[in-house]
Amino acid sequence: MIKSILTQIGGIENYGIISLCLFVFVFLGMLIWTFTLKQAHLDTMAAVPLEPQPQDLNSNKTHE
Repeated sequence: MIKSILTQIGGIENYGIISLCLFVFVFLGMLIWTFTLKQAHLDTMAAVPLEPQPQDLNSNKTHE
């Protein structure tokens, strides 16, 4: 049933090609973006979870 439906749709073969090209372009874009990041920025972002957080002033209040 599904095979007969898919064969009757005109231009369905283009969707596979378009989706593969879209995936490749997004993947390559993210790869290029990753390799162009500055090392100083990466070191700063790596240290963020280790920094102490200020106390939340609203945490001691009761919710109404």
